[in-house]
Amino acid sequence: MKILLVNCSPVKDGATAEIIKTAASFLSIGGEVKTICIDDYDIKYCKGCRSCHQTAECVQNDDVTAVIEEFDRADIIVCVSPSYWADIPGQFKAFVDRCTPWCNTHEPYAKLKSGKRGYTIALRTGSTMRECSRIIESIEHFYGHLEITPSGSLGLCSIEYKEAVAARTDEIKAFCDTILNPCPKEQPFFKAKLFSELTAAEIYEILKARSKVFQFEQNIRYLDEDDVDYNSLHCFFEENGQVTAYLRAYLDGENIKLGRVLTILKRSAVGENSVGVSASPSTAAPSSREQRCSPASLIRGQGLGRRLMELSIEAARKRFGQRMIVIDAQKHAEGFYKKLGFVTTSGEFLEEGIVHVKMELSAHEIN
Repeated sequence: MKILLVNCSPVKDGATAEIIKTAASFLSIGGEVKTICIDDYDIKYCKGCRSCHQTAECVQNDDVTAVIEEFDRADIIVCVSPSYWADIPGQFKAFVDRCTPWCNTHEPYAKLKSGKRGYTIALRTGSTMRECSRIIESIEHFYGHLEITPSGSLGLCSIEYKEAVAARTDEIKAFCDTILNPCPKEQPFFKAKLFSELTAAEIYEILKARSKVFQFEQNIRYLDEDDVDYNSLHCFFEENGQVTAYLRAYLDGENIKLGRVLTILKRSAVGENSVGVSASPSTAAPSSREQRCSPASLIRGQGLGRRLMELSIEAARKRFGQRMIVIDAQKHAEGFYKKLGFVTTSGEFLEEGIVHVKMELSAHEIN
């Protein structure tokens, strides 16, 4: 098993490097470990020319391919990143931006070998996890587009200098143990399919999830199986054969509409499925009030809801073109959608007794 540890920091001998050194000592027990530092490579900024969208190759000649080749040789990738203004450092961000030739939202793309697992360690000086969570989300989003399965993460707060790392050795060791001995549970896998492309099992699981959320949990009386499904792109995460997050997207005039948004969480205390409702259905025509979106469960959870929205928007635009995205969002989730680039375009209104606002994502907005 080949394990690649990536120092995402421009500092080669600081706290990030010390964490990598500690992790390498534990991971070397179960695999062949290699460490690289992003600052050792010549990586130019993306020029935004988009020629890689057609060729799956970058017009610039530098070390990006050399780093990707290290990723491709590895079975497991562990990115270790400090917080620079609440996100990944600029040097690593430049690398991520340049990886579009390997991004699975464009055809053609230069696909990496399959079956890779990706892990993230985030560290910051402050004492709260918010910035670590944002770093983890950024890197897992990157993994997903390279078809590297996000498989675990560790946030380490209150670390400014490498001397502080020694006190966190037990946490790092425990995390490395999960890398070497992963839980056999299948990780959520994102799919985006037209109705005609869905298998019978996928259709059944989608309808079961929608029924559970809207008819059982919300107790709304309506016909869920409408003809809109035939013309929709069905975007969902699947885990162990079950749909854990879902939405559908379809053309409505010149725009792309999103609806039937949901995630399904599990109550760890009792092991039961607990449905977090994020969009209400309606019997109205698709062009009116069917598309209410309110991710109560998307806001919590481990970033699954945000990844669902981001990947679904990209998949919908790939399928239907670079169009405006529109939704009717529940008021309490307005902030969640704003973080994704949506803007509010209406005053408040009631649907099923819940306050909503209309929101849209510009056709030129790239998340």
